Amino acid sequence: MIEIKLDTKYKQLSLFNLLGSGIKIDISENALLKMAGLIEAFGGEVGWHGTVNQTAKKAFVIDDILIYPQDATAASIDTEQRPYEMWLYGQEDDIFRRIRMHGHSHANFTVTPSCKDDRHRMGLTAQIKPEMFYLFMIWNKQYKLHNYAHIGSDVPLEPENIKVFITLDGKRMPFKRLPVKKLKRLLNCAMVNDFVTEARKAVNEGRAAS
Repeated sequence: MIEIKLDTKYKQLSLFNLLGSGIKIDISENALLKMAGLIEAFGGEVGWHGTVNQTAKKAFVIDDILIYPQDATAASIDTEQRPYEMWLYGQEDDIFRRIRMHGHSHANFTVTPSCKDDRHRMGLTAQIKPEMFYLFMIWNKQYKLHNYAHIGSDVPLEPENIKVFITLDGKRMPFKRLPVKKLKRLLNCAMVNDFVTEARKAVNEGRAAS
């Protein structure tokens, strides 16, 4: 069942799928700038994890982005198990506990999940417990976004059931109103530059994992 609602703030009609209850995801400015820094810096695909705080039963905040060891090509990301596990288990307890988001860039392709993306998502969520959740995001260089959200053992929520908000230049807004030009201007800062420099050390570009 689809319900049409009037967004009283922006005076626009929007669709909301009532077959599943919706959730809200907020992306902090720090996390948004780091993700955009990766999207802009790498010509092909690149993946990352996010730390997430759950603020209500179906409300989440992505507050930071972490780069993990990976082998990246124009159209795929692979990880070797040993380096990835060493990275993951080397995180501080609070960070390890809050790594509940995986995102990656499709560069200049569409954000439609590939079969490999779906297998990776199902692998990460195969053992998810009722009190746990996991978020997935696929971006591209046009700043299109595709989301999945797994909450416990429920059927995964898809984009039409997920409302995403971003904070940029101190202002919170719906993701659909992202000012891309302003975002790109804000990427030229020490925080993003340092993060991208470290990311390049973790990402082997142009080759798949052996």
